[in-house]
Amino acid sequence: MEVTGLTVNNTPNVKRSYVKQIASMLYAWEKFGYESAEQKYNEKFRTKQRPSLSPVSFMHVVRGKLLFLSQVRGVMNPIYTKLTKRFNKLVEPELKLAFFETTAPEENANKSLWVIEAFSRDGMIEAQGTGFNLDGIGIVTSAHVIGDLDSKQHYSKLVIFRQGSPFTKYTLTPLKTCWHRDLAICQIEDVPVTELESSVKLAAHPPKLMQSLVIKGFPSYDTGNPHSTYLCGISNLITKSLVNYFEVDKPLQGGNSGGPVFDINYDVVGIVAKKENKFGGLNLCVIADQIMSLK
Repeated sequence: MEVTGLTVNNTPNVKRSYVKQIASMLYAWEKFGYESAEQKYNEKFRTKQRPSLSPVSFMHVVRGKLLFLSQVRGVMNPIYTKLTKRFNKLVEPELKLAFFETTAPEENANKSLWVIEAFSRDGMIEAQGTGFNLDGIGIVTSAHVIGDLDSKQHYSKLVIFRQGSPFTKYTLTPLKTCWHRDLAICQIEDVPVTELESSVKLAAHPPKLMQSLVIKGFPSYDTGNPHSTYLCGISNLITKSLVNYFEVDKPLQGGNSGGPVFDINYDVVGIVAKKENKFGGLNLCVIADQIMSLK
């Protein structure tokens, strides 16, 4: 579905053609120079989009498109960052746009992420979620991503793949599952060793109220989409049925389930849990050290 130029099937987003147009405009600017790029743009779009025949500023058009992209996807979005870095090389300092540069610890955290898909016997998709490679443990995710919490049965077929390689899929095998804590440790079958070089560690300290966190994962994943990153804080510490959780002050989305919740050092403090009615719709994450009970 599309509303005012945004796709709104699951979460608001720009169309892929919008991103491709920005990339094409930057390419023309880089390769042929500003004057040529502006002239070509005005020749093609001026009479179609403006009642006046006065030329438009090519630079301000590109800048405006990037600002709109940042409003929809956020300034931490990797596609926005990549395009903005190209734009900033072409303009004066006062016209440069802000973006967040990925640090080495964050880049390692990004490479630890995996997309998980679960299928029934007849090939219908049952669940989609996030997994991550935890140092010395294996692939960690939520139990409900790989199986049904009520029947406590794993789904018939589990596959896992990188966000940048959606057609290179591997078989995921559960090793240990705790249905009560909604946690699972899995291994990937026949995966090259190089694919598992990036892993993250458990945080040395337990989570605290008001602590700043970073959540990464694949909400509403579609082929080719990069992972999402958003900032949040801990609003509450909760124990339910002897399981320790913390509540975050931002809404959790489907597909983020099983994904890591990082502290500012990109060590894991929690795992995104399933939002259940029995929890009152709270945005809960399982405190990460409980994964050690499965080891």
